[in-house]
Amino acid sequence: PKVMILFTDGVQTACGDDNTAIAAANTAKAAGTRILSVAFGAMSLVTMLAMASDPNTEHTLKLSTAQDLYDRVVDGTYDMCKIAMDLPRGPPPLPPSPPTPPPPSPPPATPSGTTLAPTPAPTPAPTPASTPALAAGVTGDPKLWGA
Repeated sequence: PKVMILFTDGVQTACGDDNTAIAAANTAKAAGTRILSVAFGAMSLVTMLAMASDPNTEHTLKLSTAQDLYDRVVDGTYDMCKIAMDLPRGPPPLPPSPPTPPPPSPPPATPSGTTLAPTPAPTPAPTPASTPALAAGVTGDPKLWGA
């Protein structure tokens, strides 16, 4: 992203007034530039906040001297790169949800070289009592045989 770090040691004195500086900052912000406003000395905090990008309280740093700024940067209490890149500054993300269980395993494979016994054919159901067999050459209605 485009970033402008605006350093100043006081109130706008050249090329206009505070409103000129704020208008120029607004033009840059409208073009997509993030502005960090860093000041030391007797500056107008209202102007510095107006020039900084939102959230302007996070993008504005007011110090007494240039040495204070140097000390803050060196000891890491003011990380301009982190602020400029808008890295997360909130609570850490939630841990990932537990993994889903694996799908059920397929049935075990038959070891190599082993043959499975054939499945026996189903036993046929018993049939109802059959009609007595007729003697060779006998014809007619079985009801008449006395069976």
